Amino acid sequence: MSLCYFLIAGGSSDLPCDDTYHGASGFSEPETKAMSNFFTTIASRTVFFLSIHSYGQYVLLPYGYANDRYADYEEYVKDFYILV
Repeated sequence: MSLCYFLIAGGSSDLPCDDTYHGASGFSEPETKAMSNFFTTIASRTVFFLSIHSYGQYVLLPYGYANDRYADYEEYVKDFYILV
């Protein structure tokens, strides 16, 4: 599956001057490209990745574009509470 799967499925804007502009394409901006390159280099050693949405103070879990819970949801949530 592509890392850009469901990248532009809503919640962001295609207007370059908008605060929620998602960029021209996946990893088109220098900051996101640098992060992609970094995570690609550590992927084989990564066991758990936690992303905290700084603006809304949300914990972002994989496949956040849908409201459906995925098979490992309870495990992710359990691991999160162990970390905090």
